[in-house]
Amino acid sequence: MRQIALPFDWSKSGGGELVVTAANESAAGLIENHGYWPHGGVILTGPPRSGKSLMAEHFRISHEGAAIDDADRAEDEALFHAWNAARADGKPLLMTGRTPPGEWGTALPDLRSRLAAMQLVQLGEPDDEMLEALLRLHLTKLGTGATDETLSYIVKRIDRSYAATESFAREANARALEQGGPVGMKLARAMFDHQNELDI
Repeated sequence: MRQIALPFDWSKSGGGELVVTAANESAAGLIENHGYWPHGGVILTGPPRSGKSLMAEHFRISHEGAAIDDADRAEDEALFHAWNAARADGKPLLMTGRTPPGEWGTALPDLRSRLAAMQLVQLGEPDDEMLEALLRLHLTKLGTGATDETLSYIVKRIDRSYAATESFAREANARALEQGGPVGMKLARAMFDHQNELDI
């Protein structure tokens, strides 16, 4: 596991470091080696909070590339002009979205052909290594922390998604601050016991 330090403030972006594990290593490596991109650029898709926006910002700032975040929500004309502008400027283009471009409902035939020419890279849900690293990172940034034993306990029980991991970390951090200590085993067990009661 490694972390790519991104050149902007955590409090404004929601995170200043991108955790890289086997779950997203191919996507991170592709962004770092954009000179090998195919004609048209790359489309990066993945679940919420999976780091797509962080990668796009890193690419825009560190590699001076053209990046369109949440391209799946943009208007056809805006994407069409952005693609043409990137080509005219000689810049590699990165687009991000939650779903593949075939599900964007693109109406412009010329835009559909341009999107089809771009390489598609998909981020999956986090693996164990990613979950533990994200929990550690979120808790540290929020002001508390947790032992390796506690993190391992949480990883075995938490919903396996980026959004759920961030939400759990925020709730655990708030409870830990109220109790005046780190996120320990007692607190973690109490949170899962409460969740189990709600699921019954």
